[in-house]
Amino acid sequence: EIFLLIINSFFGKFILIGFTWSMCFHSLSGIRHLVWDLGYGYEIKTANISGIIVIILSLIITIIFWLFARGLI
Repeated sequence: EIFLLIINSFFGKFILIGFTWSMCFHSLSGIRHLVWDLGYGYEIKTANISGIIVIILSLIITIIFWLFARGLI
């Protein structure tokens, strides 16, 4: 009961959403590094753009995940 109380609080949801975002960000950054390992994307401009894309996509995926989890999609 204590666990459910904490998870259902604002702080608990904040932690869960933050954890979801960090997992999405980590996965997308891993893909970005795999592309670097293949020898692509080393230019400063390309690296900056790919970093911004990783941040934006991780936010979008997190929002879609939570909308799906709440049954809104």
